[in-house]
Amino acid sequence: MTQTLSKTLATRLQAASDAYYNGTPTMSDAAFDTLRDDLEKLDPNHPFLKVVGAPVTGGGWQKVKHQIPMGSQFKAQTSDDMAALPSCPRTPSSASPRRWTASASP
Repeated sequence: MTQTLSKTLATRLQAASDAYYNGTPTMSDAAFDTLRDDLEKLDPNHPFLKVVGAPVTGGGWQKVKHQIPMGSQFKAQTSDDMAALPSCPRTPSSASPRRWTASASP
């Protein structure tokens, strides 16, 4: 039962991911996140959970390290979420919770 459900979830997530990266999303980000969370609880080592983003094809862009933490990768929604990211070298600016400034220490 668990294997069948995790396979079904992964299949739905893969189809939604393919549609999203091809410009034709089939579900909301929140619905995708909910299904992904369900799969992670059910089968934390599922191969789908190891993939981040769209596959790189045709010698496109090189991967780079972002100077600003990419909060969406960790579902960060607030400045507290961002500050709690592992090895986060940035702290929120006092002027705005959405502006980030370099901190003196990580």
